[in-house]
Formats: sequence, structure tokens, C-alpha cells
Amino acid sequence: MATGVIVDGPCIIKTGTGSASALEELGRSEAGVDVTENAFFYDVHGDDNGGDVGPPIDIQFMGEMHIIRAVMTKYDEAVLNKIRCRLLAGAAGTVGATGTLMFAESKFFRVLLHSTNRPRNYLQCVFRDAFEVNKGTKHSKAVIIAHAYMNDSRVVYNATAT
Repeated sequence: MATGVIVDGPCIIKTGTGSASALEELGRSEAGVDVTENAFFYDVHGDDNGGDVGPPIDIQFMGEMHIIRAVMTKYDEAVLNKIRCRLLAGAAGTVGATGTLMFAESKFFRVLLHSTNRPRNYLQCVFRDAFEVNKGTKHSKAVIIAHAYMNDSRVVYNATAT
């Protein structure tokens, strides 16, 4: 495959916050959405290389998660409020039950980065970080950060856009 300039096109951010987890448009990014793909590894130490103080004799791959960061200049405040509670089907301004298991209790969100050329459909997202919204006479921007995790089939995202 030849190298070239890659343009995904405008990115519409959608979340599975509608009735029966249907997709709703959350907003549109200011200058694209940043995705950081983090891999996890575990060092395997052995006496061949000095035990736990020496370099590893092997490295185990332990999975992956992605961090999605979007600054939105156009967004739906009602949909944003649905994710502000951090638990799927919660209410904005109301803190969910302490000890809730995000995956076992299906409290995670679906997040679709719907770009024209290469959509990314994240299946299990948790909004772990602070939400940012500026208030004042200048137009508001909303900043969201979602952590996307592998599901039971070890899928972080796919290309489904519906």
C-alpha cells in the first residue's frame, strides 16, 4: 500500500444513550478527535537475567485500551447530560451508586466516532475523567474523555457506523 495523506473527514461523535441504547448525536469536534491507543505489558523475570532486578526474559501482552478525547464546539446539551452521570441510564447531577460494576452491570457507554472514511465504533466506554465546559459570553466548548475497553470478545472497536 502506498503512503499518502489520510483524511478521515468530519467527525460526528455519537453515544448509545437513546432509548434501548440507540445512538444519539453528542456533538461535532472542533479539530478532530484524538485517540490514544494504550497497550499493556507484563515483564516476566527469571534467574537467567538476574531475577526480578534484571531485564525480563520475556514480555507478556496483557491487552489494550484506548483513550478518546474530543473538544466539541457543537454539541447537544441533553445528550451530554446523559453521559455526565457516568453510568448508563443515570441522571445528570445525580451520583450513581458507589461500588457499581461498570461492565458486569452494563453501565458503560457505546461511543461512535462517525467520520466519513474510517468510523470507529467503541463498544465499552467509561467516562472516567473530568468533563470540561466553559460558561460565559464566548461560545461554549465541551471536552469529553472516554476510556474504551475490550469486551468479552477482546474487541476494542469495530467499523460499524449504525
